[in-house]
Amino acid sequence: MRERGICQACGKRGTEVHHIIELNDENVDDPNIALNPDNLQLLCTSCHNQMRAEKEGRNPNRVEFTESGDVIIKR
Repeated sequence: MRERGICQACGKRGTEVHHIIELNDENVDDPNIALNPDNLQLLCTSCHNQMRAEKEGRNPNRVEFTESGDVIIKR
């Protein structure tokens, strides 16, 4: 990718491709949304989880996910 493996939010190693305009049933087959490089952002797992938590209205500082998808609840 053009980011050379670097998280665009924090500068750590990027591991997740994030869709800026979220995919849904109506736009998943639209290549201008699903595949457009301008709609994709490379993030590390932590930044990706934080963006998802904020978008879903959850407290991003209390819940995280491991790279295998297991939930970590911070107290």
